[in-house]
Amino acid sequence: MVASRETLQNIAAERQLQPATLERVIRLIDILDAFGADTLIGPRVALKGGTALNVFHSDLDRLSVDIDVNYVGAVEKEQMDADRPGLEDRIERLMESKGYVARREPSEHAGGKWIYRYASALGGSGTIEIDINYLYRGPLYGVDRMPSVAIGSYQATNVPVLDIHEIVAGKMVALITRRTARDLFDAHRIIAMPSLDWAKIKAATLMIGASAKSFDWRTASPEAIGCEVGDITGKLTMCLHDRYFDSFGGPAAWIESVATECREKLAPLFKFTAGEGAFLEAVLDRGEIDASSLTCHCR
Repeated sequence: MVASRETLQNIAAERQLQPATLERVIRLIDILDAFGADTLIGPRVALKGGTALNVFHSDLDRLSVDIDVNYVGAVEKEQMDADRPGLEDRIERLMESKGYVARREPSEHAGGKWIYRYASALGGSGTIEIDINYLYRGPLYGVDRMPSVAIGSYQATNVPVLDIHEIVAGKMVALITRRTARDLFDAHRIIAMPSLDWAKIKAATLMIGASAKSFDWRTASPEAIGCEVGDITGKLTMCLHDRYFDSFGGPAAWIESVATECREKLAPLFKFTAGEGAFLEAVLDRGEIDASSLTCHCR
């Protein structure tokens, strides 16, 4: 599924998006469709992050151009270790069959990352990043098979995606620990989403936050919500509709407005009960995982 230059330009003009970024999303959809259909890959991974949120749970509010998945084939480490070589080999062969060339291969113990290069229909080349995390092997609220948003005639079907509440929880942790423009944008969209169970989100946020690298989730505060203007111009603008920030008075005004609203709406996530504090203390101080003190609807 490779869109032509003319098709990309037509869809980009219709949606007021940048053609090069749009091409990456269409290619991403094609790859995810192949993942879902593959009998080895499909049952063992689940999509998360910005792509899951924007390509499967909204109508492309922003273009998300990377594939982040959790390995969910088995909770037991022994089975994960047995699955990993075959899974990664299958992904590599699938990508090669579609004409992608790997620039870097996985090496980390808890995750694997590839950067694949492709020849763009617009001229030059582009990249797609695939990141597999092997740490979060047990989905908190299950995995759903979902279709992506349709972009012209391009659409993925039956893709394994984490439950929306776990996706949102991951975004909340990223919002505090990374402080990027894309996370702030996503958070602002999330607080407007109807029918979310915020008790489930808070429980998942505590669990994911407790495992965040080099960050003590007990210190998490809504005051940390925000980003730098340079991150908008460097990384977010190309993923949004043309002149998106004009109606806000520019990027700096957008940050102030959106961050203020998010701090107010998300403040309850950072007010920990005695039980939540005990959970964090056990994990962070003693390395003990005991979720019995949490109010949780995890599967």
